[in-house]
Amino acid sequence: MKKTGATVLLLIISLVFAAGRQGQAQQPFCIFTVDPRLLYFESEGGIDEVTVTPSGPECIFEPRTAYYWIKPSLTEELGRKVVRIEVAAAPNLAQRVGAVMVGTTQIEIVQKASDHFSW
Repeated sequence: MKKTGATVLLLIISLVFAAGRQGQAQQPFCIFTVDPRLLYFESEGGIDEVTVTPSGPECIFEPRTAYYWIKPSLTEELGRKVVRIEVAAAPNLAQRVGAVMVGTTQIEIVQKASDHFSW
């Protein structure tokens, strides 16, 4: 009897879960190819661009970063998606490394150290 009770309970849980997901839209599986995946900047900072190729037209994204000194933005040029990356000037003698995420793909950012302190 315990097996039957457990089976019925499992069936009820499955039905409730399936009913809850019925109205939700399925998210497409997307892969984002970026070129280049590594950018180098001088200590003065600057702007560079990365071309992004999504695996399908339904794959949308917004570039994001957790680094205050990196500012990514998305543009479209001649039908291709481009992430424009702006890096602020380095304030001290340490090299810094950060990242921009496009979907689950990471673009690594490396900036040379400044040759003087900025107060």
